[in-house]
Amino acid sequence: MNDGGDAVTTILTQIADALEKHNEILANHQNHLERLSGEVAGIKKKAEDLEAASSIDSNDAKFIASISTRLKSISSTLDAKP
Repeated sequence: MNDGGDAVTTILTQIADALEKHNEILANHQNHLERLSGEVAGIKKKAEDLEAASSIDSNDAKFIASISTRLKSISSTLDAKP
């Protein structure tokens, strides 16, 4: 009967290990999403500053277009993830 107890302990230990690993993965994802959110906020601020300047030159327009494309790509990638 002791072998059954050992098996249960082993299974529970494996479950606990798996849950700890999933927790680490979720924490890493949370950190990445927070970083991404901060970067997007910074980019949005820069774009707003450029638009408020009323004199967007071609380099600024190219920057805004490039950032818009990159943000759309990131958004599409995140939407595609299950």
